[in-house]
Amino acid sequence: MTAYLIRRIGTSIVILIGISIFVFVLLHSVFPSPAIVVLGPKAAPKAVAAWNAQNGFSDPVIVQYWRYMYAPCCTATSGTRTS
Repeated sequence: MTAYLIRRIGTSIVILIGISIFVFVLLHSVFPSPAIVVLGPKAAPKAVAAWNAQNGFSDPVIVQYWRYMYAPCCTATSGTRTS
């Protein structure tokens, strides 16, 4: 019984990680630059670059994914940046 529970918990963790990667990739493909959504489609490229840098969207994708997963799981901020 214990082996069954360990196997089910392990499978559940793998599935949840897979779903989180799928959602992260889906969000990045639908909204490649959230700055355009926030600032508007006619925003200056310098303003878009500054907004992306300020909010961490110019960081490598793996860093963005870590932030995407770490904030809701390990802090009480629900993904909002405080720094």
